[in-house]
Amino acid sequence: MERILYFTDDFSQENQAYAKQHGLIIRNAKAYGTVDYLEQCDKVCGQVPTAYEHLPKFELDDDTKPKRTRKPKEQE
Repeated sequence: MERILYFTDDFSQENQAYAKQHGLIIRNAKAYGTVDYLEQCDKVCGQVPTAYEHLPKFELDDDTKPKRTRKPKEQE
């Protein structure tokens, strides 16, 4: 089974259920810096941090992805 990291800032129940249904491992997109340890994985998707951009991308099906119900926090 492939290990797919799903980087997001949406941790709603709907999005967690979506990730579980598709076998994705949710990670906080804003928690990774350029010097941080890279987690081993086969593919990445979502709001991929720069440090992971060299890895193969997993395409999310936008028709089945839950719609955001809240506004994202403003970036500082």
